[in-house]
Amino acid sequence: DAHIDWGNAQGQLAPSGLPPRAYGDAALSSDGKWAAVTIYGADSHDVWIGNLAHGSLVRLTTRGLNSGPIWSPDGRWVTYASTARGQMSIWRRRSDGSGTEQLLNSGAQPRWPDSYSPHGSRLVFTFTTADQQVKLGILPLGGRRRASSLMHASGNQDDAQFSPNGRWIAYLSDASGR
Repeated sequence: DAHIDWGNAQGQLAPSGLPPRAYGDAALSSDGKWAAVTIYGADSHDVWIGNLAHGSLVRLTTRGLNSGPIWSPDGRWVTYASTARGQMSIWRRRSDGSGTEQLLNSGAQPRWPDSYSPHGSRLVFTFTTADQQVKLGILPLGGRRRASSLMHASGNQDDAQFSPNGRWIAYLSDASGR
C-alpha cells in the first residue's frame, strides 16, 4: 500500500492523514482540504474523496474502471476518466457525492481529462486517435459542449495544463522525435 504525503515550497513533508491504500493518481482541491484519489482494487479502479482534516475516504465512483481525477477550479466537481459505458470517456460528479455522474465527452477512442481553464469554462483533455496517436482536445463546458482537436501538429501531445491566466496551454510533445 502507498501513502499520500504533501510537501510545501520549503521542502517540508507532512502526511496527508489518509490511510494507506493502493493509491494511483491524486489531486488536491484548491482549498487544500480535500484530495481526489484513485484507489486500485483487485477488480476495480475507483475515485475516492479524502477529507484531509479527518483522514476519511468516501467513494465517488462505482461503475467501470475510473482514474485520473482533477478538480474544477471552484471545487464543486471532480472530473475523471471512466469505462462506465465501455470506452474510456470523460465524466464528472459533484465532489460532495450528490447527484449522479455526468458524461462530458466520449468517442470511439479513449480520452482522459487533463486540466480546467482557470474559470472552469473549458477542459483540455487527451485522446487517442484511430492510428494510436495521442492528441489534445478542448471541450467548452457551456452550451452544446462540442469538443474539438486542439493541436494539429505531428507527434503525440499529452499532459496538458492551462496557464493561470487561461491564455496558454503547456503540454508534452514528442514531435522532435527525441
